[in-house]
Amino acid sequence: MKKQLGYCGVLLCVALASAQEDYSTWGGHKNVILNTALSGANLSTTVTSFPVLVRLGAADSAIFAQSVGRGADLRFSKANNTTRVAYQIERWDSAAKAAAIWVLVDTVRGNVNNQSLRMHWNKSGAADSSNGRAVFDTSKGFQAVWHMNGATATTNEPDATVNNFTATQNNSPATAAGAIAGARILNGTNNYFSTTGTASGPLNFVQGGNFTISAWVNASNATGNATFVSKNDRDYALKLQAGGGWEIFEFEDVTGWNAVINQTPATVGSWEYVVGAWSGAGGAVYINGALATNTPTLTTSTNTRVVNTNVTIGRQNESTNRYFGGTVDEIRMANVARDSSWVWLEYQNQKAAQVLVSLSDTIPAFAVSPTISSHPASRSIAQGASVKFGAAATGSGVLTFKWVKNNTDTVRTTSSVTSDSLALTNVQIADNNATYKVVVSNSIGSIVSSSATLTVNVTAAISAQPTAQSGSQGGTVKFSVSATGTNLTFKWVKNNTDTVRTITGTNADTLTLTNLPVSDNNASYKVVISNPLNQVVSNSVTLTVVGILPGTGRNTMAILASGSSLQFRFPDGMPALRLSVMDVWGRTVWSHTTAAGTREMAWNGNATAHRSASSGIYIARVAPAAKPAAPLLERKILLAR
Repeated sequence: MKKQLGYCGVLLCVALASAQEDYSTWGGHKNVILNTALSGANLSTTVTSFPVLVRLGAADSAIFAQSVGRGADLRFSKANNTTRVAYQIERWDSAAKAAAIWVLVDTVRGNVNNQSLRMHWNKSGAADSSNGRAVFDTSKGFQAVWHMNGATATTNEPDATVNNFTATQNNSPATAAGAIAGARILNGTNNYFSTTGTASGPLNFVQGGNFTISAWVNASNATGNATFVSKNDRDYALKLQAGGGWEIFEFEDVTGWNAVINQTPATVGSWEYVVGAWSGAGGAVYINGALATNTPTLTTSTNTRVVNTNVTIGRQNESTNRYFGGTVDEIRMANVARDSSWVWLEYQNQKAAQVLVSLSDTIPAFAVSPTISSHPASRSIAQGASVKFGAAATGSGVLTFKWVKNNTDTVRTTSSVTSDSLALTNVQIADNNATYKVVVSNSIGSIVSSSATLTVNVTAAISAQPTAQSGSQGGTVKFSVSATGTNLTFKWVKNNTDTVRTITGTNADTLTLTNLPVSDNNASYKVVISNPLNQVVSNSVTLTVVGILPGTGRNTMAILASGSSLQFRFPDGMPALRLSVMDVWGRTVWSHTTAAGTREMAWNGNATAHRSASSGIYIARVAPAAKPAAPLLERKILLAR
């Protein structure tokens, strides 16, 4: 026999809630174990005011046999056997040995394997205490809850909350087996449920507010623009959008549709737990407890928001099309945005292979999730060598160690009591800078170690030596070097003692010297290249700096008025200089090599071959004799005959 109980009378519920019951006089008792550890619902946070679904089946035949009045004597209490806990029986079928009971748990703790309640039955004369209004409390956010457990196609669906927003059937939606208990079939053509009194009040969610719509859905097709729950297309809705994916939206006044759309089409022919949660300016779509998307999309419109229509299930409220096709169960509406932990726990508790609740005569021993006591340490080795990473942990039971490379590749999994190590042999350069970490888990939870880095070294060798450089005072020169090997450090040294630059993580480097002083003339430079395996030193090279005589401001070169004379000054001690006269085509007309210092040299206007040069513009050039193509100074001169 099947039993659907929405709520008891208000006065009766008050009396029952205030009455003290001695559960030691009940004949049957079980512990209701809530397991949020890794072996159960895998919940790490705390969830409050949560309706826990307790299912009874064939294994609980004694409860059906001993219970009085089709579950009327059923009670739930806290573990102390005294404090009453509110519950609602959605289904009680003694013949089929199937029951679905919602139990309000004030706090579901995360990562605990043995939180418990007590269930009691077998009490002659006990009055029915099932109370949906107490379980689905409007002060906790529940504003409409339809279990969709109607007995026939013409049955309306009662609201389990105190709001009493009955969902009235239209065109006889058929009944079917649901994800929880019973369900209703919407044919996608003309079946839907309407409500009254929802245009205003608790389901008139304000723009920019918070709300959640959730349900178990077995879609018959994933065609677009099929509206599931809607107040108005210019208010809010949960629907299948054009591409067949689930969408939650709110219409913003003279702005448009602000929507979060899952682009993956709905699964056809199997149950999905669908949640649309809206918070302020955006929302989220969850499928089977996991976040599908929370990216908002705005479609603009200058229309005003419409808030004077009632909530409709299975069709867009103000339209005679956009019908939804599929089987639906446990439709809820809340004026809060349920978070990811809440949605995850609902799915883990309500799915067919639920993992939250078990019934037991005893309470399991409390188990401790793992804690890592020794993290793997970074290692630096030579190519071809072997290396080992180790870790240690504590926790209840047997610990599983899973070693992960570069955050993605599992390289070793083993079980151990307290510790494990990962051994790598013949390590190659391809593994340089790879990271390794270990995930330690037991039946209660898991923890991830810090990452260790593997450094694989190849000996350093210089492939291109630096070369000598020269430049003028105040100028710029560059010394360059390149090398092979890994994890190299370059250290430039001046005159064998002074470190002028250090850099790591490269296979080539350039030392740039700017604003050269004359005091650096003949300075030597070399580079020391090292890694953890070896060190190499480059050739020592010389810097030549061509300076400016004090007091002259610049090197000078000029034609004197009294004749054809070239005058220039360079410091003593410099390499030999070459003075050249070039024509405008760059051909050498005359040249002479001399030592540095203050010099005045005469040019008689003749070319080197003793031929007279013609009148015109020429270029006087001073350059190192060894590098005539690298001028230190040039100036135009005029030859007049």
